[in-house]
This record gives sequence, C-alpha cells and structure tokens, in this order.
Amino acid sequence: MNPVEVRWHQLRDTLIIEIAARPNVICRIPDWEPVDMEMGLRWLQSTIYEGYYVAYRITDSSDGLEVWFKYWEFGELAPVW
Repeated sequence: MNPVEVRWHQLRDTLIIEIAARPNVICRIPDWEPVDMEMGLRWLQSTIYEGYYVAYRITDSSDGLEVWFKYWEFGELAPVW
C-alpha cells in the first residue's frame, strides 16, 4: 500500500473503533449539511486521496455521537475547531 492508502486505513479504522458501532452517528463536514457515517467515511477517503490532511473529533450529543471533520492543505495551518 502507498502512504495515502495507509493513512486512509489508519484513520478509518481508528474512527470506527472510537465510535464502537454506536447508533445515531452524525458526521459534520465543513460546508455540508450533516451526513451519516457511511457518507462521512466516503468523504474522509476522497479527501485524503485528494492529498488533504484530515482530522476529526467526536462529541456526545443528546441524539448520539457527532463526528466533526476538518481538513487543510500541506503548508497551511490546521483550522481551529
């Protein structure tokens, strides 16, 4: 595997472990309406494959979990949460 694929697999696997198959996971992608976990993972993969750095944080809400994503390009500072 090339380094981009490795990064995708690492982030995906870590995220899946962290949410531990909990129901009601909503993903918050910059400039998007909230999406489900399946679409969030698709976005994560394509964004990494396009060469961006990606980070996420998980918060608990009354409806379940929220996964907040952010991304940036090489040479830029990571955006604040």
